[in-house]
Amino acid sequence: MARFFTIFLIVFLVGYWLLSFGSSVVNNFTYLLAQVTAIITNVFDSDFISKPSSSLAHTLGLGISDGFFITVTETCSGLFVTVLLYAGILAYPLHWKWRLCGLIVGAVLIQIVNIIRLVSLVYIGHWYELSTFNFIHENVWPLLLQLWVLVIFLAWISYFSSHEPENNVTS
Repeated sequence: MARFFTIFLIVFLVGYWLLSFGSSVVNNFTYLLAQVTAIITNVFDSDFISKPSSSLAHTLGLGISDGFFITVTETCSGLFVTVLLYAGILAYPLHWKWRLCGLIVGAVLIQIVNIIRLVSLVYIGHWYELSTFNFIHENVWPLLLQLWVLVIFLAWISYFSSHEPENNVTS
């Protein structure tokens, strides 16, 4: 157990450190995420648009053409909670092929929910009071994303532990 927590802590801290210094990579990913969100949502609602943010360079705003807009920044990228998942997966003693599968599928699942989060925040901001938007943006969605990471991690352990021969656990 001590080995798990040591590896988890090291991966977690290194991941956060890398994200804090890799601002151009994070910004490019965040910009792409906002574009993908707008393209997907525009299929269902032609009033949902993206436009360059007037307040921050290299960021996109998402919103309703005649209403509420949000600016998608690096903290909206889902990368920080992905580091949390990666730390757990890399610290858990399973074969590397199961870890790689968890890293890829986990990141995709986080981004799917993250796109849902971004779209929901635009509509919540459009339909409700700003205080409701702020509460959901700052409290509800961060908690839901962290719980989603926990669900992914526990499902990954449950599924791949059953595929791992007991005497062949590789760390």
